Amino acid sequence: MAYKKDWTMLSSKITDINKLTDNIWFLLYYVLLSLVVSFLLAIIIFVKGYPLLLEYINKVRISRGVAPLSSQSTVWNQMFLNNEGQIVEYNKGDGSASLIGCLVNVPRAHEPDKSIVLEAVDHWTNVMEYYDVPIDNTFIDTITGTVIKVYNSNYAEEAQQLYNERVDSGSIS
Repeated sequence: MAYKKDWTMLSSKITDINKLTDNIWFLLYYVLLSLVVSFLLAIIIFVKGYPLLLEYINKVRISRGVAPLSSQSTVWNQMFLNNEGQIVEYNKGDGSASLIGCLVNVPRAHEPDKSIVLEAVDHWTNVMEYYDVPIDNTFIDTITGTVIKVYNSNYAEEAQQLYNERVDSGSIS
């Protein structure tokens, strides 16, 4: 025995929906519910979906002998937007004097002007004169020739403690 759909039931459901759209509270509830569900779905995709997709893409790229993609969109973001203080040496690349300091503020990658804020330039310059701190990474802007060397944070903090002890004891003025 074949089941026959009752199209009049569907028609009554559509008219019920039409009646509900006349109610402002239903529309408000529908819009707010849609916003909340969309927001939660976007968070889930961003937190779980993107890393899984990137991992899968990188497996394919590595199997083809191609370098894997970074989780960041630009080299600038990868180097400087990691929310931790970094001791850097800034140089224009033209042989002019370098500035060494704690990187406090950096612009987003797509801003046209790359202005940075260095803190305690004199202090960190003195520390680096007395101690040889290894450099973890070097950022080179191929267009402007700007070179930013990022010192190893652990060794820089250790050098700073040793420097401060020597200043406190009077062996360095």
